[in-house]
Amino acid sequence: MRRLQVLALGDFSHPELREAYETVANSPIATTVSNEANAGSSVDLVLVFQSRPGRVAPALVKTLRSKYPLAGMTTVLGTWCEGENRSVRPSAGIERLYWYQFSAWWQTVAQDWRAGRPTSWQHPSDASRNMALLGEGWIAVDAPDADAAEALLTGCDSLDATAVWTPRWRTRPLGSKVLAGVWIGGQFNSAEESDVAAFRDWLSDRTPLVVLLDFPRRDRVDQARKLGATTVLGKPWRLEQLAVGCGVGGD
Repeated sequence: MRRLQVLALGDFSHPELREAYETVANSPIATTVSNEANAGSSVDLVLVFQSRPGRVAPALVKTLRSKYPLAGMTTVLGTWCEGENRSVRPSAGIERLYWYQFSAWWQTVAQDWRAGRPTSWQHPSDASRNMALLGEGWIAVDAPDADAAEALLTGCDSLDATAVWTPRWRTRPLGSKVLAGVWIGGQFNSAEESDVAAFRDWLSDRTPLVVLLDFPRRDRVDQARKLGATTVLGKPWRLEQLAVGCGVGGD
């Protein structure tokens, strides 16, 4: 298998972005360089790490797109970039990910690269392919209200996956056929921490637990992981990220 050639630029030493960079740099499927002069003419993916708006010059990104027209272009963003879309129009053809979305995205990329399938920048990702691999069983959804649950159930249904709303105030059924749990929250306060801990206790030890939060902060992500979350995603979530978080494939 040919290794994925990655050019990484920008703020990859920033505390929020360092983990994403190290995931790629240490990946067995990739060769990563952090200096354009060492990249050569063959680059499959350009990763631009940006902790704040304007930290990476748009002119540089434009130059790289011209130099590597067939390469994927992905910007990995820090918390301070959350309001950027209100004032800056994102460039077409450049995928934008927040730091807390990167892990699930990279797992999908690695899975496709190993299998010899087109990656996300070569065609729209096929999340239904991943979800179909879940097989028999169902996904338990812990949502605070019917509207939030309905959005998850509709998404899973479109992926041919069976999801069941198991609200925290109702006695939950036996979980022997639960393939994954998805918990939906907000800013992850102390009450929500207790809810996640209870949901984790109900799931089996090996069952993936995806936690969905509003604009996750580093300390909140770390706390969710301490309580048993295997994946933490920000809202709005993506179907392919949900598929990976539910335990299909991975790097």
